[in-house]
Amino acid sequence: MPTSEDFLLELLYQRLIVDWITALSQWRDHFANALEAWNLPLANRLLAELVQHDLGDLGRAHLRMGRGGLFFKRDQWPEARTELEAAECLFAQTDDWVGHCWVLMTLGNLYSDLGMWDQAFDVYQQTMALYQAQGDVYGEAQVLVNLGAAYYTQARWGEALQAYRRSLDIFLEVEDTLSAAMSLSGLGHVLAALGVYEEAIECYAASLDIFVEDEDTQAQVFILNDLGCVFDSAGQPERALQCFYQSLHLAQQLGDLHRQAATLNNLGFTLQGLERHGEALAVHEQALAIYRTLGDRHGISVSLNHLGTVNRGLERFEVAEAYLDEALALKRELNDLDGLASVLINLALLRIGQDRWDEARLLASEAEELARETQSDIRLAHAHTLLGLYSSVKGKDATTAASYYAQAVITAWRHHPITGRRINHAILQHLRYLLRLGGTVAARRICEHILQTVGEEISAEHPEALFGFEEFSAKIPS
Repeated sequence: MPTSEDFLLELLYQRLIVDWITALSQWRDHFANALEAWNLPLANRLLAELVQHDLGDLGRAHLRMGRGGLFFKRDQWPEARTELEAAECLFAQTDDWVGHCWVLMTLGNLYSDLGMWDQAFDVYQQTMALYQAQGDVYGEAQVLVNLGAAYYTQARWGEALQAYRRSLDIFLEVEDTLSAAMSLSGLGHVLAALGVYEEAIECYAASLDIFVEDEDTQAQVFILNDLGCVFDSAGQPERALQCFYQSLHLAQQLGDLHRQAATLNNLGFTLQGLERHGEALAVHEQALAIYRTLGDRHGISVSLNHLGTVNRGLERFEVAEAYLDEALALKRELNDLDGLASVLINLALLRIGQDRWDEARLLASEAEELARETQSDIRLAHAHTLLGLYSSVKGKDATTAASYYAQAVITAWRHHPITGRRINHAILQHLRYLLRLGGTVAARRICEHILQTVGEEISAEHPEALFGFEEFSAKIPS
């Protein structure tokens, strides 16, 4: 019995015979839909249909575009790059600007995935110029979403916000609510990275409402995960747990192992923050098992990092060391700089627990360099806190410790008050410990430097940044 795919191919065949240009346009649209739906058998049949015909430059451009798109969907990136670059050259010699834009957009995404940022931004700008020349604002908005994602990956926050907000305006203007939801999600990512948690929550919630109304379960899984992470960062762990459990339930309904594992990792991180270590351990072990089955090395590295942290908290130092060493090696291989900084900080904390202070200093110093490179205020604040701790305990250098601690407080509060309060708490814990050991002079010097430096730098913007230090200073014996 003929299927809908057979009917589609027959229609395209008839169109190819009588109207080559219109047929290629339809072929391109059907092929793009097939890839979007992961209908790779149909994509292959559409390619086979095109090959049956005499191909001029335009036909060859579409054929190479199709092959490149198929390779890209299969993560065969070298082959995809060869085909797409050849297709782009062919399209540049034709009047088919729609096909040309399709290829350029896909090339931009490919370059982004390969970390070829200069090429990616150049191709996106070419695509933008083509759409603008045709007066196609909707196509322009689609490019802006991709640009926003690339800027986000490069920590170019201002440009990412501008791209996402412009795309959102266009999608709302043309009443494409689903695309608007994607722009809202992108905005949420950037705002969360900047520590603007309240606005990020609003963006994610608005995006989720759209996907719920559209009954797009897959998208709901993603957004609930993002929303849960922001709630956790904003100091609302119980709301975070609700989001993660809901996301996990939907991912299990879909049979989506990748999203199950990602959700389990996020769930475990929040449980760990609530000191529910046993539950966190079980959840992270489930995530690691799934990632190992899938062969997802990035996911494996994330789970290993979490398991190392949980076991460190349980003072199972040898087990924690094995997990963190494996995570560190994987992060280096993957060149995941932000993830590497996270593992280095956790490993430094482990070394401190093992009384291996010099190793901890080297690890914290490398994390500091990576945090600066990736513009990660959270990592930088934690690295400075660790370096301050080392300077005080091992180096017996209260002046250097005070400088590191003050910078940690300033960086943390500039990121977000939640981060600031966490860093303040960690530093004050050490100062109280110093007092118990009789280090009154060192504790006073550190606290006075923090009060003066932080007061000069950010007290007008964040007067609460001095909270705790003023009270502690008043209690230091004279």
